[in-house]
Amino acid sequence: MKKLLLLFILSLGAISSVNASSIKGAFGYSLGDVEVIEGWHSTFNRITNISKQFKPYRPLPGFKRYYIHVTLDENKIYSIRASTYEDEKLYERSCYDSKIIDSALKLLQSKYGRFKLIYNQRVEVEYTAAVLFGGVREYKGIEESRRWEFNDGNRSINLSCYKSLKLGQAFSLELEYIDNDLYKLFKEENRIKNGESQPINLNTTPEI
Repeated sequence: MKKLLLLFILSLGAISSVNASSIKGAFGYSLGDVEVIEGWHSTFNRITNISKQFKPYRPLPGFKRYYIHVTLDENKIYSIRASTYEDEKLYERSCYDSKIIDSALKLLQSKYGRFKLIYNQRVEVEYTAAVLFGGVREYKGIEESRRWEFNDGNRSINLSCYKSLKLGQAFSLELEYIDNDLYKLFKEENRIKNGESQPINLNTTPEI
């Protein structure tokens, strides 16, 4: 545990912040900076994303993938994300008993202040669902969702954990730094691009 905390301390040294209440960015990138990304465009359900995967100098223990997302026209970074997604071999993991989450939350709070637990759910489920190549599969067990949030003006940091029986009993973690004003700009750019008269209903950040 001490070794894991030390790795988090070194990793969070790469997260830039002038003081304890200022969200600037993470992993060598700053929110609001211009980053021109070529060839990384994707479109799903009328939403166009421009993102890039990168490898930080000091990755966070337990987080395997790192992305930045930029606005469509001005190419400004509105989201910096670290995530991991584990397959069914690790389905015994729990959002309520994770050294990775505990260490990340402790170090983030020491740097920025108290994070608020805004979503906390653990339910027993049982259902069937269609599977690839036909047939159905029965699912029975525990599903979990937890999310912590820290807000500073128009910027936020979100730490999330999900355990789902679907998609091979997946266990996933995500840490996101987001500029909400730039995210609103991103949605408006998509509205204009699609010729929509009303803002697109997109309440969550786009999928990686």
